[in-house]
Amino acid sequence: MPDAPSPALAGAAEVVGLVRRLAEGQGRDDLAAQLDAIRDELVVRPVPVLVVGAPGAGRSSVIDALVGAPVVPVRQPDGAGGTAVATGVQHGASYAARVVPDGPAAGSTHAVDFGEAVALVGGPHNDANRWQLRGVVLEVPAAPLARGLTLVEAPGVAELGSADGLRMVRAMAGVAAVLVVAPADRTLAPRVLDLARTAQAMSRHVVVALTGADRVPRATAATDAALLALEQRGVSAAVFAVDCRPYWTPDGGVPPGHDPGMRALARHLAESVVLDGEQQRIGRALTEAFWAADRLRLRLWAEEALIEEPGGLGPTIARLRSAARLAERLCAEDAAWRRALGEGARRLAADIGADRHHQLAELAGRLADGTPADRERAVAEAIVRLQRVRALALRAFARQVAGQFRDEWTAVVGSLDLGPEGHSLLLPRLERPGRAAAAALTELPLAGPEDHRLDVGARLDHAFARGTDRLVAHLEDDLATRCRDRAVELHRSLVEVLTALTVLRDADAATRDARRGTLASGLAELDVLEWPGRPVDDAR
Repeated sequence: MPDAPSPALAGAAEVVGLVRRLAEGQGRDDLAAQLDAIRDELVVRPVPVLVVGAPGAGRSSVIDALVGAPVVPVRQPDGAGGTAVATGVQHGASYAARVVPDGPAAGSTHAVDFGEAVALVGGPHNDANRWQLRGVVLEVPAAPLARGLTLVEAPGVAELGSADGLRMVRAMAGVAAVLVVAPADRTLAPRVLDLARTAQAMSRHVVVALTGADRVPRATAATDAALLALEQRGVSAAVFAVDCRPYWTPDGGVPPGHDPGMRALARHLAESVVLDGEQQRIGRALTEAFWAADRLRLRLWAEEALIEEPGGLGPTIARLRSAARLAERLCAEDAAWRRALGEGARRLAADIGADRHHQLAELAGRLADGTPADRERAVAEAIVRLQRVRALALRAFARQVAGQFRDEWTAVVGSLDLGPEGHSLLLPRLERPGRAAAAALTELPLAGPEDHRLDVGARLDHAFARGTDRLVAHLEDDLATRCRDRAVELHRSLVEVLTALTVLRDADAATRDARRGTLASGLAELDVLEWPGRPVDDAR
């Protein structure tokens, strides 16, 4: 997909670029490199929306209508065809395709003819995915996809607790939204409600598309009934009744077509999913940029305050030298916070595992009795609880590590006795660690024969164990990187101030005045970047 910036992304990139120039002007090559990486991310990126539903619900028809072309095979009335392989549809300058194999070549992609790729999605050419493909990626020059919207169709899943169903659940954790497709001419089945509830636990947005709006007398009534059923199940979702009948000619069509429901669905995906993700990225980038500006400002404030400290520069330099030695230890591989981080991550994984086994023991009791619908609901509730407990445990661990590192940081600088503005230099901003996105559906391994032989509880155990190991490892690496970078930055700032004041210790009055002027000039440049409320540590 092309990296064409949107106007909003381009505007944010300009602000980041301005702060980057100021950082470079102060010799902060480390901050300049960080800001370069932030600016490079402010381009259009894929915004994956996972399209799920039972076989024959109309998933492919919804995708075709959104892009204005028959790009995904539609299941025939006799049950033939349909999607057998996870299929990603994203924007491209022209029609192009590639396949993602499984097995020894997993992780690689191969460009293929567009028509050949469409044939491999399902139907007689790849019935039941006998080619063992992880996925097919189709590039389509459709306007609704231009800002990054990427529609990922999962093969139809009849049971949430099946091996393929849990593979789909894992993919939900890595997408911007889940689009649940169901027929409009009947009430939402319990399995659809369970699917929607699971999606809400795993993803930020849940959208429901009711297909076949042309076959119901009142589409509004179908929408209201679906909203009520979802609300009773505790699911907050946007619902649209859509008519997916083909509206294009051999020359194509103008997506998303004439149907008001389909236009409303496309608008919702653009404004509430794609734009929401874009605004989140812009917000993170601007917060990082203004925090970098604050670090530049506070470094100058600290030096300015210490130059004017009564009693001369000798005692001040001695305190700085002692603090710099302690900060160097904070950066070391054997620092206390590093050991605590590793031990805490191991305890975290063990605690989540113990809770998982407790939850699955309860599930086993519920699966022993009840109707198939009761058992399916029990599986959905177990997934929701497991996900919630895991998310809370990871968040609590991040808060604990941030608090411990902040305490050690404070101990390093406690002897400096700076004023309030100088102390701001010493506040480590350990923003909430980024969540490790689950692999896209096309990147997940296919369910093997052994997965299909396991019972539901064992499948859940394996799926959540693998996912938890990955999330804990990501969180440990992320926190280690953030804490290390803050420790290195503290050490560098202390050494820079120490060096500047050592030079000024024996300098004449004119040299000191010149340095004061330089500091004042740098602070004046940074004053144009005032953020409404200085960013604070949000690792909570």
